[in-house]
Amino acid sequence: MHHSEKRDFIRVTVETNAELTVAGTVYAMKCVDLSTTGARLIAATPTSLGIDQKGTLVIESGGGPTAPLQAEVTIIRMAETEKGEEVAVHFDTLT
Repeated sequence: MHHSEKRDFIRVTVETNAELTVAGTVYAMKCVDLSTTGARLIAATPTSLGIDQKGTLVIESGGGPTAPLQAEVTIIRMAETEKGEEVAVHFDTLT
């Protein structure tokens, strides 16, 4: 198998619900990929989020005995895509 990933950590494609809370506002998101250091999210509706904002992210695990992933995050990239507003976050602290 050839590995062409140029990052230090492999990204895993997922599609699960997530909530990003920034300054007391909760945003419904879909997590579309995940790595050891961060995640890429698509907002369900337009947001007023910006780069360098900090918040709390909760990503559903899919059920069973696995708890949701919870992390303190920093927004590192914002982009408009055909699927909606993309929000990339860096994990500052996993809890």
